[in-house]
Amino acid sequence: MRETFDRGQDDRKPPRGREWFVRLGLFGLLAGIYLLCPVSYWPMPLTLTTGEVLLTEGRWNLDGCGNLPTTNEALVKIQVRSQEESHYYFPPGGVVSSLPVVAVARACGWSSLDADRNFLPQRETFLMAIVAALVTAGTGLLLYELMRTWLSVPTSLIVALVCGLGTQLLSTCGTTMWSQTWCLFFETLGLLLLVRGRSKTAAVVFVWAFFCRPTIVLIVLPVAVYLFWKNRNAAIAYVAIGAVGFALFVGFSYWIQDRVLPVYYCQLLPGSVTGINDPGEPPIRFEWWKLGRDLFSPSRGLFICVPVSLVAIWLGVVAWRKREGRSLLILLASMIVLHLLMLAFHTSGPGCCFGARYTTDLVPLLAIAAALGLRAKGERLGRVEWVAVVLFVVLSVSINLVGACSERTARWTWSPDLNQRVWHWHDPQWLAPLTADDAAG
Repeated sequence: MRETFDRGQDDRKPPRGREWFVRLGLFGLLAGIYLLCPVSYWPMPLTLTTGEVLLTEGRWNLDGCGNLPTTNEALVKIQVRSQEESHYYFPPGGVVSSLPVVAVARACGWSSLDADRNFLPQRETFLMAIVAALVTAGTGLLLYELMRTWLSVPTSLIVALVCGLGTQLLSTCGTTMWSQTWCLFFETLGLLLLVRGRSKTAAVVFVWAFFCRPTIVLIVLPVAVYLFWKNRNAAIAYVAIGAVGFALFVGFSYWIQDRVLPVYYCQLLPGSVTGINDPGEPPIRFEWWKLGRDLFSPSRGLFICVPVSLVAIWLGVVAWRKREGRSLLILLASMIVLHLLMLAFHTSGPGCCFGARYTTDLVPLLAIAAALGLRAKGERLGRVEWVAVVLFVVLSVSINLVGACSERTARWTWSPDLNQRVWHWHDPQWLAPLTADDAAG
């Protein structure tokens, strides 16, 4: 079978034991930093509680549990087999993926439910922070392995650290559980398997990533087209596994919610399909200003909150001009464009989070583009290039570190006009520690 992906040949491999030391050090450093970050936006309460109910009682509904949050969309009432039940709203993949942690926590005497089955929010927040830190540190390790496809150990380590500390991995995924936390882990794992020529296993991983967050289809579909272009037999197997996986997902959805797709996956469908949409919610339509918000606004824009993304794009252009991995760059560009077009359909902003959460899925894609550019340049930068790159890296790490460490950035989101506030250049979220009034618009 001929090579499907453009891969580098690294003749400078270190001794086996030394590279394992690098891997363990990277994972430990990232996990430690994430655990030390105090900010938690509590975006997906009930993730671990739902897992505990599933583990102990074998059911998905949360009926019978007391003290459940009523002001957060994590809990929805839906009709299941002619009965109204209280269900966890967000994707089920995060719940199932976290079951090992829930089992270990219960064995240690830690539970997010008390003896009377009442919800304990502080315990849930504590356990979610642990899960998020470990999973996101694992994502950073997978990014290192992905970079090793094209780059040497030192350069791969630097790129992985920049991704781990200067992007949404720090300010979004690493400190608390979002749907992106598990999805990004499986997305990166799937991409790693793809570049190593294991498209069938990658398809299985992508199927599970779909259980964690539906936006993974914006990665899966371009890969299918790319494989048909490069390797027809691999593409047929890849699509077949994806089709079987989707069929299993539909069956899973019927089991837990008695419908074709869980309610979370129906956000772009009419309310008559989901049964839970707010009649006052604005209609779903393509609007360019939403894309501008997620790219250029001072508090949600990718290029503002993660300026190092501009370096990745520049390196991708360098790789293209030097004919380094052009087919792979086309694949990456198609994934990024599809993701950005999807952002223009969202009816609301990213909510009470920090920075460019909606573009979190782009981190491994931009990292690959950067790796191709660095390989094209022989992993060498000119003096001016070094200064510019270091400047953008320092800015990115500083901005995302503020989001992960300052509680004032969380209180900044309490503003009643949040969707307007994200556009205020005089009051960006990452400068919240310097402002006098957290909730002032």
